[in-house]
Amino acid sequence: MPDLLGKAPDGRVCVLRAEDGRVTLSYEKGFVGKSLVKAEEVALGQTLEAATEAGAKPYESSMRLTVRYLRDGEERELTVFTRSAEKAEEIRALVMGDVQRRREALERSRAEHRKSREAHLNRLQLDLELAEKLFMAAEALHGRVDWSRVNELAGQVARIEEERETLADPVRFGFEGLRGHVAARHPEEAKAELWAVLDTLYRGVHEYSRHGDRWFDRRLLILLLGVLYRAWDIHLGSVLSGGGWEVDEGLSRVLDEVLELMKRDTSVELGRPTGFESVRHLVYEAVELLLGVELMVGLADVDAV
Repeated sequence: MPDLLGKAPDGRVCVLRAEDGRVTLSYEKGFVGKSLVKAEEVALGQTLEAATEAGAKPYESSMRLTVRYLRDGEERELTVFTRSAEKAEEIRALVMGDVQRRREALERSRAEHRKSREAHLNRLQLDLELAEKLFMAAEALHGRVDWSRVNELAGQVARIEEERETLADPVRFGFEGLRGHVAARHPEEAKAELWAVLDTLYRGVHEYSRHGDRWFDRRLLILLLGVLYRAWDIHLGSVLSGGGWEVDEGLSRVLDEVLELMKRDTSVELGRPTGFESVRHLVYEAVELLLGVELMVGLADVDAV
């Protein structure tokens, strides 16, 4: 692309050049044997906008070309006044063509980011709900069995399982054995089926969380499920022993990691839970917060994503 000869706002003669993915502004130096001294160089991918304007002061007979760009987190601009309106328009079109390319890439990235996170977190939400219903059923099977409650929970498990069928590659558990033992009112056999399903669910999420993802840290899936499992494990242990519920060392370690990752991903510092219900609340609050995370990338950063 031809060099654009013009003047800077302070009256110095300058040349604006756009080539090899960069916009360069140089000033003339010297009186005899003049040379060009580079004053500013901007990667095309750092530009935000380019605009031309006729009749702008202080050189109203010239065309003003302004290129806005980002440098060190601050918006800056290059401004040249020129009588070569055609060349100024060529550079403006070149810059805006790249800006439009990046705008489209940014929209695609934001849509992919949102779709990916929603898919992972909707899966996790269903897994958490399924686990909770199974733990609740295990509690209802303890001691004098509340079969009405067990049947109610079995129905809720069936509803969640139907929803999980809409997931990509869902893990299928096969609840026929559990339903059969509940119908026959065999509490010990029903509990054995519950523990088997809970174990399969945990293993499935653990395997799923091991795979990388461009937009989401899958470790959060197994960590949040692990928090819920440990909280329920302590709760059921307290029911059997008649003791109190308290955060143990294992749960404390997982909570530390969850709170750290949540702060990194959402910029929200969650309070540390101390009781069973507050731990459960934290898990679901974390899912809601993670669903609300937007891709924080601007036009000048999208090529690096």
